Amino acid sequence: MKNCLSIYRNLWSVVFVLTLHFLSACSENVGSTGDSAGILIETNTGNRQVACVVVATDLWDLEPQDLVSLVLSIRDTAGDTVYIYENEYLKVVDSASVESGKIVLDSLPEGLYKWVTVTSATGESRSIAIDWNIGGGKTYFVDEDGVLKISNGNVAEDSTDSVRIVLPAGFEFLANVDEVFKDVPFSLSLDSAFQNPCLLDADGEVVNLSVSGSSFSEAKKHYWGKMPKVSFSANGSIDFVVVNLCQESDSMEIALGTYVNHLEGNTFGSETAREKFNLPGIWGNAAWYDSTDSWNMVENFVPFVDGKYMTASFWFLLDSTMQAGPGKSYTRILSAKKDSVGFIVQRRDTTGSINLRIDARKNGVGDYNKTFGTALNVLDGSWHNYAFTIFEDSVKIYLDGALLIASEFDSGEGFADVSNPAIGYEAPNNIVGGMDELFFFDGMQSENWMKLFYALQIAER
Repeated sequence: MKNCLSIYRNLWSVVFVLTLHFLSACSENVGSTGDSAGILIETNTGNRQVACVVVATDLWDLEPQDLVSLVLSIRDTAGDTVYIYENEYLKVVDSASVESGKIVLDSLPEGLYKWVTVTSATGESRSIAIDWNIGGGKTYFVDEDGVLKISNGNVAEDSTDSVRIVLPAGFEFLANVDEVFKDVPFSLSLDSAFQNPCLLDADGEVVNLSVSGSSFSEAKKHYWGKMPKVSFSANGSIDFVVVNLCQESDSMEIALGTYVNHLEGNTFGSETAREKFNLPGIWGNAAWYDSTDSWNMVENFVPFVDGKYMTASFWFLLDSTMQAGPGKSYTRILSAKKDSVGFIVQRRDTTGSINLRIDARKNGVGDYNKTFGTALNVLDGSWHNYAFTIFEDSVKIYLDGALLIASEFDSGEGFADVSNPAIGYEAPNNIVGGMDELFFFDGMQSENWMKLFYALQIAER
């Protein structure tokens, strides 16, 4: 018999509401437990199956020593005999359930439940309307919208569908560092046969996925997800179980960062540049720019949290020989400026290198035109990743997952006035080339977190 407690540990990760959908097999049959009441009426017959239901304790405001009661009554006939199945399911709430935020109703007989009654230790009772149509041999839970069917009757823990992310060479050490990585976006490709899939990580947390762009194979779909906590296996990989028909759609809204743009549509960049370059992005399409006035602005977005903290990461494919012509220099790649405050990722003069310029001058205080993190000879016509974190008066800059520099500056009054970052700049000094996978974060990302984020982006490329 499957153990419901072991299954819920592997499956719980969402906020629950009262509409239930099934997840996996849980228990075996349970037979009649009542006494016969004559030849016309028999009670508790029918060898009914049972189910497992996992419920968030705060849905019913449960406290330790509360008594949960669900009553099931079913009347059926077979020939001249009337069968009545009656059952009152009782569960005492313990402290461990309240602390974990979930209570397990194990071996709950199948059937339709309309009410749950909660009686406190002091004898106060309240009834709560529910609508549970329980099927035997299944495990149930609910999502925050109440409409999430986790699996098409397949037991996730018995599934042979799995996917493994192996850290690329040079980043294997991240599996052994003394650091807990949380809320890390990642990308992967799954077989196109999967419909609305999600993942179960090694801790049993459900990881939602959102399809984005296209993989390099027609037989695959590319997805983005966010791990609540990264769990490495003994060999350093990150393993998931794939659960089919897990989400309402392939396009879940997942907060991968404070702002994310995969730059795969036609909103950013120019059509003439797309036709000119005709190259794949990091995953699927990218935004392509030429010397025309085709720069873009990320509207209605404030990149700095509390005017002090921000992380940005993006991919670029630029060739120094294709940039703006004679007399033009310091081409802007990514920038966000308000008067003398902000940042600019720019071409270094007319070279094939780029750097980060930070301006923090306001009311006569703060550095101005301070440059950091020169990445040499990266305007070479290949894809590169540039990322940086500004944390109050410090900055860390990364190129292709490696730390370029960690430095400090006078941040003055901060960056609260900065908004609406821009890709490229006005013609004729606009960038010529591609941009892809633009991410902004809250600036709390550690050095190893940034390296892991980069490694997870290239693991399957």
